[in-house]
Amino acid sequence: MLADLIDSYIEMRRACGFAFKSEGSCLRSFAAFSDSMAKNHVCNETALAWAAQAKSVQQRARRLGNVRRFARYARAEDARHEIPSAVFGRAVSSRSATGGLMFSVLRLGC
Repeated sequence: MLADLIDSYIEMRRACGFAFKSEGSCLRSFAAFSDSMAKNHVCNETALAWAAQAKSVQQRARRLGNVRRFARYARAEDARHEIPSAVFGRAVSSRSATGGLMFSVLRLGC
């Protein structure tokens, strides 16, 4: 069952030092959606349909990114898991776009 594998993935990520709170609940939501579609493995169609339910493109990209990372983990042991296409682009936060720090022009004295 996909939910059990997701729980295993979440435990592994947390053991590696990641808090993995919102990502974990996001993946559990994906597992519930997959179960409702009678899917036991990650498949491109199901992942895209689930991610498309988010309101913004950035939220869709973030949801799909979480599933893509999980799918890589799952596929290492079972090739029936598909790695979904990144059709919504990459979720970019202001923090990652600047390398973690944001400076204004005024603060830099430019």
